[in-house]
Amino acid sequence: AGSPATSSRFHVKRVEVWSPEGMISTTWPSRLPLVVAPFTTLRVRGLASVTFELGDWPSALTNYQKVLTGLSESDVDERTEVYHRLGRIKQAQGQNKQAINNFEKALSLDANHRKTLDSLVEIYTAEGDWPQVAEYKRRILEQIYDDEERLALLVGIADVWGDKQKDVAKAIEALEEARGIRPQDHVILHKLLAFYQESGDWRQMVETLASISEIEQEPAKKARYSYTMAQLYRDKIGDMERAVELFNEALDLSPDLLEAFERINKILTVERNWKQ
Repeated sequence: AGSPATSSRFHVKRVEVWSPEGMISTTWPSRLPLVVAPFTTLRVRGLASVTFELGDWPSALTNYQKVLTGLSESDVDERTEVYHRLGRIKQAQGQNKQAINNFEKALSLDANHRKTLDSLVEIYTAEGDWPQVAEYKRRILEQIYDDEERLALLVGIADVWGDKQKDVAKAIEALEEARGIRPQDHVILHKLLAFYQESGDWRQMVETLASISEIEQEPAKKARYSYTMAQLYRDKIGDMERAVELFNEALDLSPDLLEAFERINKILTVERNWKQ
C-alpha cells in the first residue's frame, strides 16, 4: 500500500498556514492524522493553522491553546489573532457563549480588529440580539471612510433598528446620517418617509416629501407629492393656508387632479363660513 508519504492514494489539500512571516500557502493530506514532533512553537502554530483550515475543530482548539501559552504579553497582534480563531472554533462548535468570550478578549487587545467585529455581528445576528448587532455594526462604521461602504452600513443599521428591534428613533438617526452622505438617494428618503409616518412626525414627513419631490422629474408624480404634503398640512399640522398653497401647486403641475380643486373649495368654504 505504501507509506502515507508516498501513497498514490494520498489526498492533498491546499491550505493557508499562519507563520510569524504571515500567511503562507501550503498543502496537507486531509484524510490522515497530522503529526508534528517535536512541538516547537513554529510547528505548533503551523499545525494549529492547518487544522483550523481543515475544520478539525478539536485539534485546532488544542493547538491554538498551546500557541497562546507560548506568547508573551507584548505579542499583541498574535494574541488577538489567536483569540479570534478560538472564538471562530467555539462558534463552529455551537458554543456561542464561549465564542463571544474569546471575541471579547480579542477586542480587549485590539478594539478595531475587523474580523472579530464581523464575527460578533454574525453571531449576534444568529442569536437575534439586535441591539448588539447594531452596536458592533457601529463599531465597524467608526473605522470605515469610504462613503459607499458607510452608506451601506448605515442603511443596514437602520434596518436592524427599524425592522428587527422596532426602534424607530434609532432607525431614523442612522438614516439621517446616511442621508448626509447622499441627500438625494430615493431608497433612503422613502425609508425615512415611512419611519416619520410611523412615528407621527408630520413636519419631518413633509420635509422628506419635499426632498423627494425636488428630485422627481415627472409633473404628475410631483403633483402627487404636493397633494400629499397639502393633506398633511390640512389634517395633521392644521395649517390651512399652506395646505391651499400646496393644493394649488398640485393643480399647476397636474390640471386634471380634480381632487386638489375639491379640497381647496372645501377649505375656503369652511374659512368663509367661519368668518361669517
